[in-house]
Amino acid sequence: MILQLLNNPVQILNYYFSNMFFNTLHKILNKKFNTKLTNNFTALTHAVGSTLLAGNYLLNKEMSSYNALKIFSSGYFIYDFLLLLKHWEPKTLNYAYLYHHCASIYLIHQNPEIYYTGHMFFFAELSNIPTYFVYYFQKQKQKNHKLIKKLKYLQFFMYSIIRVPILGKILLDGFVKRKEGSYIPFLVGTPVFLMGLTWSKKLFDKL
Repeated sequence: MILQLLNNPVQILNYYFSNMFFNTLHKILNKKFNTKLTNNFTALTHAVGSTLLAGNYLLNKEMSSYNALKIFSSGYFIYDFLLLLKHWEPKTLNYAYLYHHCASIYLIHQNPEIYYTGHMFFFAELSNIPTYFVYYFQKQKQKNHKLIKKLKYLQFFMYSIIRVPILGKILLDGFVKRKEGSYIPFLVGTPVFLMGLTWSKKLFDKL
C-alpha cells in the first residue's frame, strides 16, 4: 500500500486534500461549538459521507467510486489519528481508537471484490450515525429525555444488529471466499469486530 502511494504522487495529493478537508471542517466548527461537539460533528460528516460513497460503490461496482470512498475515509482516519496523538491520554479507549483507525485504513485498501470492504464500510459507518445524534442531544442544556431515550434505542438496535451479525458475516465471507488473497485482513478485522461486540453490550447496559 505504501509503495503504491510513493509511486503515485497524485494519489498522495488526494489523501492530503481529504485530510485537509477534515482539518478545515474541524477549525470551522470549533468557532461555534466546543471541542467535543466539534469532534462529534466532524465524525458525523465522515460517517454520512462514507455511507453515501460506499452505497454508491455498491450500486455501480466501479473502482472509481471505491477509490473516492478510500480517499475520503483514509483522510478522516489520518486526521483523527493525529488528533488523538495531539491530545493524548493513556486510556484503553484511546488505544482502541488508534488500532481501529490503523485497521480501517488497512482494510479499506484491500480488494473490495475479495474482502467485501465496500459492504463493510457501508454498514459500519451507517451503524455509527445515531451515536452522534445521541451525543449531541445529551449535551444540550435543556434535555429532551423522551427523544434521547428513543435515540438510544435506535442507536443500540442499529449498532448491535449491524456490528454483530451483519459485519460478522461480511468479515467471515471475505475470509472464506478468498482464493489468491490473504488471511491477514480477517485477522486485522477481527479485533475491530470484537470492539463492536463489546460496545454493543455497553449500549445495552445504558438503555
